[in-house]
Amino acid sequence: MSIPKKAPVRTWAAVVKSLAGTPDVLSRSSRQGVSPSQESLCTEPSPPASIQSPITSSSPDVESPVSAGDWAFDIDDAVLICIDIKCHCRNQTFAEFSKGIKRSERRVCEIGMASFDSREITMEEAGDRAHKAWPRIKSENLAIIENKHVFCKKHPYWCKVRDANNFQFGKTRWVRKAIVKDQFIKQVKTWIGESTELRSAPKSKPHVNSRPIVWVFFADANDRTWLEELGISLEDEFPNSRRQDIQNNGPNNLARRIAHRTGKPQIGAPVLFRFLGLDCDIEGLHNGGNDATWELRAYLAECALTGVQFQNALSRRLPGLK
Repeated sequence: MSIPKKAPVRTWAAVVKSLAGTPDVLSRSSRQGVSPSQESLCTEPSPPASIQSPITSSSPDVESPVSAGDWAFDIDDAVLICIDIKCHCRNQTFAEFSKGIKRSERRVCEIGMASFDSREITMEEAGDRAHKAWPRIKSENLAIIENKHVFCKKHPYWCKVRDANNFQFGKTRWVRKAIVKDQFIKQVKTWIGESTELRSAPKSKPHVNSRPIVWVFFADANDRTWLEELGISLEDEFPNSRRQDIQNNGPNNLARRIAHRTGKPQIGAPVLFRFLGLDCDIEGLHNGGNDATWELRAYLAECALTGVQFQNALSRRLPGLK
């Protein structure tokens, strides 16, 4: 009598290893010669020939999740940290954005942060679109005292929230610009379980974080620029890390595929939330902490999609979460 084999347990690492995408290891050299507008508006690449399914190859409009090599959760021990930077919105029309953001207007107002520890809950326990993982997400919103988000004549219509205190997942922490870098680093170290004591490690022996970090962004070109304006270099502070951009290289490239189907160069985060069936409070968006939390929820939801759900998401037929 043969004993039936047990079905393999779905883990975050195992599931995401089967998703499409290429890990983007942080490096300055990889960003040379690419402007923010070029980086965020690049066209959707085709999956490598080795991972294209017959359906994907023959009909670009009939898509299904494709298999690929390792991706964000290539290590089970990873901690995900989503970052969303808010800047004073002047000079943010699309035409002006395409020309680049003026240095004098890079006034960072908020650093929104949200984290998820893959040790906290398994993929199986996370449920439909990983919504049971939501209570495990920790969120912070750091607001810079000197750079309050103010209204101006050229303020974009889509910026509904101009109050950093409208943080729905905790209490905003107001900090001086001079110490915001230290506060950011301390918060990350807290989430990955390291000592928050700030030390200047010698260049010959730089600090390497023991827990791997996956930095998650939605259209990260400006976010990385603004972090650097504050003296924050993710690759220097936390070398054991990778970066993923949901808009341009999501788990199944869902955002880019939706944009391709709708004839647009890219879509905004609220559009992705709707296609994923996430009931998001749109009025609470454009607050750093709120945006980071919802973007991380969307990332986890995309990771957890089944094949049928993926097809429904592309056609915006995915029902809301119950």
